[in-house]
Amino acid sequence: IMKIKLLSDKAKMPTVAGSSIQFYCSDIKPEVGNDNRVMLTYSSDVSVEIPEGKIGLIYQPFGSEGKSLELASGIKVYNGGQSYTIEARFKTNTDAIPNIYEAGENFISMILINEEIIELNIEEDSTIGKEPVDEVL
Repeated sequence: IMKIKLLSDKAKMPTVAGSSIQFYCSDIKPEVGNDNRVMLTYSSDVSVEIPEGKIGLIYQPFGSEGKSLELASGIKVYNGGQSYTIEARFKTNTDAIPNIYEAGENFISMILINEEIIELNIEEDSTIGKEPVDEVL
């Protein structure tokens, strides 16, 4: 169970769509990036606590192909057992007037996955990558 807290009157309760959680824009702050492109920081005014043993992955929602924005960080990772205010920074990808997310619109999605420890087995004398490839798939 993920704990959710609305931080302002403008905040909208997140919704669930399939396996993802949708967050909605309550505030937009523009700035100019190092490359002189407009950067927009979107806030949901929502704080969430990621459950222990889970990781929250933030990504740009599906169906946002028509927007002139791309998530500045690619995918953002939130660790379990901690609280976060959901925000996302986007950079514009056009020189024209950008098509952006508006207040009240779903601007970011989150999926929760199980946190797992990955172990690597590194072999000193491995033949991986040393064998000739006879076929092209």
